[in-house]
Amino acid sequence: MTTDVLINNFVSFVVTSNKMNFESPNFDNKDSNFIPVPLEDLKFDNQKAKSWIEAETDLDIKAIKTKIIENIQHITFAEFQVNAQQVIAEATTELANKNQKYALLFDYKPHSSKRWMYEINKNCFTENPPAIASYFTPSWEKMSGNDRLRRMIENDINTFLICDDGAYSGEQIVNRLIDPIIKFYETEGLKQKPKFVLAIPFVTNRFLKLVDDIKTKYGCEVETHISLVMPTLAEILSLEEKEILNQKRNGALELNKDEPAYLGATLTYFDHRVADDHSFSGEVQSVLELSANKPYSDERSEYFITEDDEFRTYKNTIYSDEIGKKN
Repeated sequence: MTTDVLINNFVSFVVTSNKMNFESPNFDNKDSNFIPVPLEDLKFDNQKAKSWIEAETDLDIKAIKTKIIENIQHITFAEFQVNAQQVIAEATTELANKNQKYALLFDYKPHSSKRWMYEINKNCFTENPPAIASYFTPSWEKMSGNDRLRRMIENDINTFLICDDGAYSGEQIVNRLIDPIIKFYETEGLKQKPKFVLAIPFVTNRFLKLVDDIKTKYGCEVETHISLVMPTLAEILSLEEKEILNQKRNGALELNKDEPAYLGATLTYFDHRVADDHSFSGEVQSVLELSANKPYSDERSEYFITEDDEFRTYKNTIYSDEIGKKN
């Protein structure tokens, strides 16, 4: 019997034959208030929306602005939690039914949504916890010879679960997580291909197409668990309405704007986050003065400080691996 102890950022797991013991020493045994969540219902101001519409002098543009306001989707934290729990429970249950060991991957940096998603949905992992849960910074992993990935594969971990609150373009998930792992498998000449399980309640069609492209390009399995597809402005507005904007405003919604409105943005926002103007309409965000303080980014919280410590541990582990290789 061999025992291999792998230490990562906040989770240590011991592999003894095929059995894994899962611990998360930094975040366990914390008060229920330790994990920050949004406390306010971020309803938009109907009067501001009404004023924006009424101030428009062009009847065609006024109709377009009315349609935009009518299609805003505000996802309360309660709604968000129901959907997040559903997709994560589906993913972990399916992995359990297939008896697949898996790694749960967070972001490449602290104070981002993936780490927080694990904490607020931890009950979904009770019956089938990950073999390893970790941040994943591609450049650091590569610097240390991708030793952690190699050890995962040696222990029959070829499935990677990624949980997030939403996926708009999906480029960060692909560029920071999926692509580096696939390339490692290819570089090592492994016949086994990695499998990715994505549990993300709110996504766009652009993201889903990107997932399909990955399947086609690399021939690997990418399983998605979603609740709602967030429509973009390009999908909400008709061809006629887009042509009106192009003819009368060069694609812009306002007379004084030089640049056209970005139609790849959605009209969906959350109590815990209003995405940037590439993901949520910048024009609407400006008019309604919508903003949210991301709960996982509050520097005053104990959660923030604790996560700083665990990410530092992750970084030190990677660097110690790299130093060990040199010595």
